[in-house]
Amino acid sequence: MKTVVLLGAGASADARIPMAVQMVPSMLSGAHVAPDSREDFRAVLGYAHSALALHLAGTGIPSSSMDIEHLANVVAAIASRTESDLAPLVGSWISSLDSFERTYAHRAAEFTRSGSPFGWAFEQMLWSLREICTIGRHEGARADYLAPLLDLLLSQRAITIASLNYDNAVELLCERSGVNVVAPGPIERSAEPANRPYVELLHLHGSVDWNLVSIAGASTGGRISVVSDHPHPPDLHDSNYRAHIPALLFAGHNKLRADGPWLTLLSRFEQALGTADRLVVVGYGFRDAHINAILHRRSRQPGAPSLETVICDPTPNREIGLNDDIFHHSSKMGYVLEGAANGLRRSLNDPLADMFDNPMGWPNDHIPWRDGPLPSEADGSSTSET
Repeated sequence: MKTVVLLGAGASADARIPMAVQMVPSMLSGAHVAPDSREDFRAVLGYAHSALALHLAGTGIPSSSMDIEHLANVVAAIASRTESDLAPLVGSWISSLDSFERTYAHRAAEFTRSGSPFGWAFEQMLWSLREICTIGRHEGARADYLAPLLDLLLSQRAITIASLNYDNAVELLCERSGVNVVAPGPIERSAEPANRPYVELLHLHGSVDWNLVSIAGASTGGRISVVSDHPHPPDLHDSNYRAHIPALLFAGHNKLRADGPWLTLLSRFEQALGTADRLVVVGYGFRDAHINAILHRRSRQPGAPSLETVICDPTPNREIGLNDDIFHHSSKMGYVLEGAANGLRRSLNDPLADMFDNPMGWPNDHIPWRDGPLPSEADGSSTSET
């Protein structure tokens, strides 16, 4: 049996990586921004946060549900508002916004692509996310709960793991276990190792180890961006080098880009899924349209092997009809209602018949094989995000 794994945000919770909602207070504090920039960053980000919170309140959504991707998208949209397709229809933006930007105009000069302090704040968010999501090598044990993934290498030469997370948990696990990792994307990465088991790691939304490097000049035919995992991107004196930022993509704003490796990575995930017998989905809330489309196509792919799909999540997303909207109604599906630390081994190895097969139909106060609500539901928490 060939197994492919898809890791969502909930898969990193056991590595103590904050969830998307939990990242907002940390980001607003400016704790990961240089001290001499912190006050300005907090002011600019606070402006966007207040505007978004006010908008959410007007639609009946509590501001406490705001996640880091939504906030980042608003900041990016404000920075590029004059380039929006709607700009010709807007007579003027609110006067307080223009006045606010003039106050922090000195930060606009530090932004790599436009003259907006909100663009500068967006880039600071990327650098902050890199710090928040990086696990130090001395903390590698935080990733040990993912060890069941490597047991698959006893039965298949390689395992494809597609991750929607930025962190380096899988890389640290493999390093501590002496397992080779092939992570396509950066231009420096080599091909798969010969005659050795390895993990193919697809960072579909970027990685804390990657930089998005902008290059311009006659040799490139214009300005392009490439992903590099070199710790020190090209020197500022390089005539073709323009700038670099962490290569991290947010939902909505920049998760599908023509430059960089993103389309190739999605294509590779779909290719691996096409020959898989089992897909194990860990901590993913099924809110990414591009990923959902790939899963939808695979469940209806003529001539492909029958696909077993296992959802490992203590609180699966009940707001969508997985069997109807994403997977085919006749798909073989099982559920392990636990987080990665406790449920990953079962999800990878147990027969589908031993798994709960219809969580979408359970009453709110009772699980057929477990009396009462799930602990995570009882305290109002949830692990499934992107």
